[in-house]
Amino acid sequence: MNARDSFVDRASRRSRSMWLLAAAVDAHGGDGGLAPVLTPGGGTKSWALLHR
Repeated sequence: MNARDSFVDRASRRSRSMWLLAAAVDAHGGDGGLAPVLTPGGGTKSWALLHR
């Protein structure tokens, strides 16, 4: 496995995770999205607020 393969694996996993988050929000109502991580390493985090 090279660096490119590792990147593709992470991108694929991230895409599936975002699809799952969107499906949960659609099924239960609510809101979801991405937000910046406010740490020195940076990055993004996904979040969801679901109605009861």
